[in-house]
Amino acid sequence: MANLPNEQQEKLQIINSSAKHRLAQFNTHKKTIYARILTQDTYMYERYGKC
Repeated sequence: MANLPNEQQEKLQIINSSAKHRLAQFNTHKKTIYARILTQDTYMYERYGKC
């Protein structure tokens, strides 16, 4: 952050942290979906044998 006025630095930090937050939310969401798919696959496998 070379020679930016304080106001602009603050804006950049806010943008940066909200982007990180969104990325974290997205990753959590991805894990949830993956876990759900994995659970369904396991269920199908146990119920119907090898697919």
